[in-house]
Amino acid sequence: MTILTPDDENGKPLSSDKKDGLWVRLDKERARVSVEICYCSTLGECWTLRADNSGGATTETAHCPKPSAISFQQ
Repeated sequence: MTILTPDDENGKPLSSDKKDGLWVRLDKERARVSVEICYCSTLGECWTLRADNSGGATTETAHCPKPSAISFQQ
């Protein structure tokens, strides 16, 4: 599943061409990106996935937190 497809300045999908300065910068800085996703089943069982450049782990949790002002909104 594709989660993120970065675009160039013209709105076109970013090429993975190693000569492209934007691609080089993005590739260098991607190690700084981490993600935390909380999800619940229809039975009310919840888990939190935390992942970064060193790997990821899923842990069971009682419930997912309420969205905050800085939560990602789709």
